[in-house]
Parts: sequence; C-alpha cells; structure tokens
Amino acid sequence: MAMAGSTTNIRIRARCVGSGPAALIVFVTLFMVSVTDGQCPSKLKMHSFSCFGDYNTQFLNMQKSQRTLFSGVDVELLRAFCSAYMSAMSCINQLKAECGEDHHHVIDVPLINLNGATDELSFMCQNDDIYEVYARHMSCYMVHGSYSERCFHDVMNTTSRFLKRVNWKSLDDLCRDLSQVMQCIKDNIGRSCGQEAASLMDVLAKPMVRSSTMCDRHVFSTKVYSETYQRTTFVPPEGTNRRVISIRESDSYNGGGRTTLYPLILIICVVISLSTTRSKHLFYNERRI
Repeated sequence: MAMAGSTTNIRIRARCVGSGPAALIVFVTLFMVSVTDGQCPSKLKMHSFSCFGDYNTQFLNMQKSQRTLFSGVDVELLRAFCSAYMSAMSCINQLKAECGEDHHHVIDVPLINLNGATDELSFMCQNDDIYEVYARHMSCYMVHGSYSERCFHDVMNTTSRFLKRVNWKSLDDLCRDLSQVMQCIKDNIGRSCGQEAASLMDVLAKPMVRSSTMCDRHVFSTKVYSETYQRTTFVPPEGTNRRVISIRESDSYNGGGRTTLYPLILIICVVISLSTTRSKHLFYNERRI
C-alpha cells in the first residue's frame, strides 16, 4: 500500500514536469530514490550495531586468550574472529547500499570502536591463506611466545594485547618502535621456526597495535641524534616491501668505533714508554763512558 502511494506521488511529480524524455528521467530517478528509502531499515542505528553481535563475542575471546597473535593463539580462534569481522563489515556495506548517503553517518557509528583498527584487521583477515600457514607454525610460535612478548614489552614499555592502544608522541616514534619490535621478533622466529613463519609476523603484528598500517606509508627522518640512539635509514632488498624505515642503534653498537681505538692507544703508549726507557738507558751508558 505504501509502495502504491509512493508510485502515485512520483507520477504526480512527473506530470508536473511534463512529458517526453525529461519526464521519464525524472520518473526513474524519483522511483529509484523511493525504492532505496523503502529498503532502508527504520531503526537504522540498532541494525548497524546488530552487525557486530558475533564480532564482539569473538573479539572478547581473542582478548581473553592467554596467547597473542605472535605467541601462538589457537588458529581456530583466529579463523572465527576473522570470519566474524568480515561478516560485520559486509553487513555494514549492505546497509550503506540499501540506504542513501545521508544515512551513512548513522551506519558508521559502531565503527568508532574500530578506530585505528579497520585497516589492520582487513590486512590480516582478507587473506584466506593465512590460516594454513599459521597452523603449520603455531606450535613454534607458542614455544617462542615468551621471547616475542618480551620483544614487545621491552620496546613498547607495555604488555601486548589484541588491538592495543599505544600512547605515542609522534608517528615517527610509533613506527620506529614497531620496526624495532618486528626486527626483534622476526630475527628469533626466523632462526627457530623458519623464514615462512617469520614472514607471517608482518601480517600478525599489525592488529596488535592500532594505527600500525600508517607506518606502511611513513618515511623516517634520517639525521636525528640523541644520547641513546642514532636513527639511520634501512632500505629492504628487492622482493620485499621497499619502504624506508628507521632502526635504533644500541649504545654498544655506537660505542664500537670508540672501542676499537682503545687497543691502538694502548699500543702507542707502550711504544712511547719503551722508547723513553731505551733513551734513558743510552743516556746513562754514555755518561759512564
């Protein structure tokens, strides 16, 4: 009945415009708008929040897990979470397709909880091959989980947690620290579990820290010095994600140049001392003669 009324109103508007091609275009346009509005749910905000019902459950399961993505969380838990996330985003996109753009701001309200995380989760969950690879190396991730957790804690100065909100003063600081965390974890996993297991860490680590995908497009400054570290430029080899990143050089590394000078200085001192002793000996011998 409501549809018949809408069609009648459209016909009346079309008559006002006139006849011919112009009237037909107006009629079709108004009809499509009417159909779209007719499919849009009346309680739109409630429908958009209902899209995330299963996601919220799986998100809590991930956070309650004793293990993180890079320390061997159960692969089925990961699979269930990604499935729920992709379903939620599909539901949101469907609502946007059914409703006009003027309703999109209402549909996007539940996405506030995913602030700084949608790119990270999509990066991980859109790849179905991840589960097979992860399952092959899950036990090795578990064995070396404590080491990976320590890498995260020592650099970030906080415990690792799924979709962690990390306080950072600047994007440069965040990306530098993430780079150091990844280098620490991947070096150990590569030695212990193999390169395939290590390469997956690039995918698994992003959802651990919100806004981490911003570092994919960030270029570091290269000449910034402080008392504790020197920032340098590192360009990955061909075949990898060739973005410029910053690595932190430890004090022991920076002190290496100074350390190599100590033996040289010691040798010079010994030579001078021997020369002085020999000169004194010759001087006393000449006096005796």
